Amino acid sequence: MRYHENATSSVFAEDGSERAEFRPLDEVLGEAPVTLVKMDIEGAEPLALRGAERIIREHAPKLAICTYHRAEHLWEIPALIREMNPAYRFYFRHHDTDETETVCYAII
Repeated sequence: MRYHENATSSVFAEDGSERAEFRPLDEVLGEAPVTLVKMDIEGAEPLALRGAERIIREHAPKLAICTYHRAEHLWEIPALIREMNPAYRFYFRHHDTDETETVCYAII
């Protein structure tokens, strides 16, 4: 995938000046037991969660997923997690004084 890089964050873009290859967490971690997944990946959280679906279904790790990169992530990310494993309970915490740093915590 292509992306633009800057000093504090990166963003996916078809015309991005940088290029990276990505692999699903399910593939990278294999059968390793997973107890915690934290994501703050500049709006790519839904893509990464889809790549961790087996882990979420089978291991039910605690999740700390940033939801502030796009407004719709506030409802889309919990809905996506719930589709993968309906046993999760959701909590939100805001860790800053502006609109950034809102995290969805999902635990069983």
